[in-house]
Amino acid sequence: MSELPADTAGEPLLIDQVAAPEAGLILQRHKVFVDAGELLPIDGDRAIALCGAGVLFGPPPAEVEPGIPSTHVEDCHDCRAIHLGEVDPPASDDAVRWFVRRSGEVQVHIVPADGVTATRLVALCGTTFRLGDGLERLVPGDGAPCVACLIGSLSVPATPLRYRCDVVPLGLLVFRSERRPRRAYR
Repeated sequence: MSELPADTAGEPLLIDQVAAPEAGLILQRHKVFVDAGELLPIDGDRAIALCGAGVLFGPPPAEVEPGIPSTHVEDCHDCRAIHLGEVDPPASDDAVRWFVRRSGEVQVHIVPADGVTATRLVALCGTTFRLGDGLERLVPGDGAPCVACLIGSLSVPATPLRYRCDVVPLGLLVFRSERRPRRAYR
């Protein structure tokens, strides 16, 4: 059996990384999974924690907010629940979706579970985000959705409307959708 390099995980590992909280003043300790044979993260590497949060490896932040020193650290509740088996990690066939946008942009993209890799996110519309990009993760319903992502998120594939044109005796064009039946007016 070949020997693995020193910077490679010899067995599956969970590595703790302290990061700034999404909300509040207490730092979060996230757990990052590293599989056997993968490179161990070093300072400056970005990774996805068990809970789905992006973390940057390195020393914990000195300040929670500018001027507010970080004094307390707690385990991320979602990472801890997944680690202890209280909650199953989302399976790839579950309808897990991330709602992300680039910082400063309005349009929100939908990233399905199979669009999440170790280094990038691929939205339903095909837009690719790298882990180093400044991204905001939103909850469903926040922001203005990307129309292509919205259509791609439908459980039944959308069929484009097909219009046909009939010429009326007065020479006016009337457009009528083929998907809607004509109503008889009384």
